[in-house]
Amino acid sequence: MKQLNLVVLWHMHQPDYRDYVTKEFVLPWVYLHAIKDYTDMAYHLEMHPKTKAVINFVPVLLDQLEDFTEQFSTGQIRCPLLRLLATPELEHITMQDRLYVFDSCFLSNHETMLKPYPAYKRLHELYSTLEPTRRAGTNLFFRAISGRSAGMVSLGLDG
Repeated sequence: MKQLNLVVLWHMHQPDYRDYVTKEFVLPWVYLHAIKDYTDMAYHLEMHPKTKAVINFVPVLLDQLEDFTEQFSTGQIRCPLLRLLATPELEHITMQDRLYVFDSCFLSNHETMLKPYPAYKRLHELYSTLEPTRRAGTNLFFRAISGRSAGMVSLGLDG
């Protein structure tokens, strides 16, 4: 069998998701990729030690990763979604913040990012079921996400 020389090149890039005026992160993609995809890549390389790879991180991505490192070390989180998710008592956040969390958590590609995880897929299905009631202006959606609905059991939101 003839040997094939192959170079695997992973080019990691993300646009700058920071608002230039407020310095807040507008979208959480850099952080989410960092905790999932970038560590997954390192794992795959560790599992195949003979594989040779070149991984290229563009400067704006490295800058944002360093920015998150600084945020976590100082406790000054400038990503609205992560700041809300780190709230010790989520039941006390405003309805507007609850809607922001729900909407933000389903921005990803549903086929590739949600379907493989049954619990996340189920949560998205529940969200999709309630979304028309939100658009129609009914209170079911708001009662369900506020945890004050007797219908929580029938919706499967009780665990």
